[in-house]
Amino acid sequence: MRRVILFSLIAVIGVLIGVAMVRQVRFPGAQADCGFVQRTLMDATLQQVEDAGKAFACSYMDSQGEVKTRFVRFMTPEEYMSYFGDLAVACRDQQLALVILQGDFGWDLPGRGLVSDDVRQKIPRNTFVSMVFDVNSGGILQATGSTDGAAFRIILKDESLPENPLALVPPSDSLLPCRDQGVAPTVMPASTR
Repeated sequence: MRRVILFSLIAVIGVLIGVAMVRQVRFPGAQADCGFVQRTLMDATLQQVEDAGKAFACSYMDSQGEVKTRFVRFMTPEEYMSYFGDLAVACRDQQLALVILQGDFGWDLPGRGLVSDDVRQKIPRNTFVSMVFDVNSGGILQATGSTDGAAFRIILKDESLPENPLALVPPSDSLLPCRDQGVAPTVMPASTR
């Protein structure tokens, strides 16, 4: 009888540890209640892409308060580059989805607990964030933030946002061909700074 009770107790503890491990693997470094799970967006609706963007922002961008969707659209790398300049992480035939959100966002930095709250509070929060999804994998290729929305003035067609003082990196003449696992490798140019 003791052996059955002991075995049952070990089995229950094993199940509880397994559930805890699955939760950590499912959302590594993320807030567990946000629900971002990377999955293909090939057959997704714009609403599903928007939901993925909001879940990613909640999980990894320390979003607080109300989040407003300002833009959601599928696009080609060339179209993206016409608004934002060069996109070194995309390839020629890749399908992208762009989500732009407005709200109060920080960056959920790695090393939570290792970075003091004082340092964390000095990092400026963003009013706008964008996420470029690779439609095939559902993964994020690039995430950017803006404290005032200037980077998104043109694509949002919102003249109330300030003009972007930063010069865009001119788009490349041609994008690299896609490979099965993403962009073909390339050598990054040396920094001019």
